[in-house]
Amino acid sequence: MTGIELYKFIQKNDIEIAWNYAYELMVWIDFDSISEFVALAHDAFDDGGLDVVLQNNVISFDIVPICKHFEIDPESILSK
Repeated sequence: MTGIELYKFIQKNDIEIAWNYAYELMVWIDFDSISEFVALAHDAFDDGGLDVVLQNNVISFDIVPICKHFEIDPESILSK
């Protein structure tokens, strides 16, 4: 996955994204978009998956570890 692919996924699927504190870039992905995200970032899950928070109709998680895996600067996705 490239930074451009991640950015396009976020824009296309209207993903909510926000910095939490100064180090977590949180995303909220609706259930309809999860399979597309997993297909896009599948290599990042080889080391045991990803901890997420299951909410009413979305999952939320810090995307910084995935960005690091793909050598994407998180601030290229959303400036602080």
